[in-house]
Parts: sequence; structure tokens; C-alpha cells
Amino acid sequence: MFDSPALPPPFTSQNVTLQNVTSQNVTSQNVTLQNVTAASVLIAAVSTNPGSKLSPMSAPPKRMIRVVAAEITNDQGQYLITQRLPHAAMPLMWEFPGGKVEAGEGDRAALVREITEELDVTIEVAAETLQAVHDYDRYSIDFHSFAARIAAGTPKRIGVWDFRWVSADEFGDYRFPPADQDTIDRLIGLDN
Repeated sequence: MFDSPALPPPFTSQNVTLQNVTSQNVTSQNVTLQNVTAASVLIAAVSTNPGSKLSPMSAPPKRMIRVVAAEITNDQGQYLITQRLPHAAMPLMWEFPGGKVEAGEGDRAALVREITEELDVTIEVAAETLQAVHDYDRYSIDFHSFAARIAAGTPKRIGVWDFRWVSADEFGDYRFPPADQDTIDRLIGLDN
């Protein structure tokens, strides 16, 4: 199971414990572990100083995901909100429509693409209205919202569970993810 030198199980040092270790090759200085599984393994950094002990490594940086959202308004001053699909992260919560920016894609182009994919409409994107970072357990969202209007088409439920036109006064009737809360606060005047 282990290449030389063999480690006596369980291998424990300070706050680091390796037990029942079995995944692909993991190498650290003079120790190589073969077939080590990722299940419940704390990774420690070994100092390059000879004779030093293992020390816990700081948590790896969270993955940063750039997300864009549209504050689409109609002639009555209502905002278009969409409901996330049941199998999505934060299922069935309401949000301003949008999504992830793909590699090499600009914010506005990503927003036009996402809205077309989700609602089968073309939008005109205006000024950026908000930028905020939101930390979740396993990742962070770099959130950017933009004012927008529908240039062509009528919204359809293509990549969303549902959609509604609502006034800012009605936002409290819907559950939104934390990333959308700054936009809501700004739109209802709570960000002052």
C-alpha cells in the first residue's frame, strides 16, 4: 500500500491525522503514499527544514466564480425574477436572472447569453449597478449586476423553473440567495 519509507498507521502529528489512506499518488518530500482516497484526509505541509515536524496547512483558497445578473425592468417599473431549478444549487430560490461568466467571456456577453439560454429573450445591457463578493462554504461569488431591458422576445421557462414580474415592494415575498441580497437592498433603498 505504501512505498518506502513505510509509515506506521495511524500517522498522527499535531492536528493532522491520516487513517485508512488509499488514493492516487500523493508525494511529500521523502514520503510517497500510493492509492490514497480523498475521504476525510487532512493535508499537512512538511517544512523543508530537516527534522521539522508536520504542520497543518492553511485551507486552500476558495474557488472564485464570477456571476452576472440582470435587473430587467418593464414599462410598469417591475423587475423580472426567476426561480432556480429544483436540482440546482439553492433549489427553487428566486433570483435576478443571469449566471456564470465563462473563460474568455466578457460580463455583458455572458449576461446576454445566459438570459437567452434561460428565458429565450434578447436583452440590452446598460450600466453595471452593483459589484459584491459573497462567500459560501466551498466557493466565493464575484457578483456583478447590470440594468437591462428586453429588446426582443417574450420570456419563456427554458432554463428556469418559473419567472415573475414583481415590484421592489414584493421582493420580501420571495426567498433569494445571499448573493442577490445586496441588489435587493439597493433597489428598495436599504443600502444607504
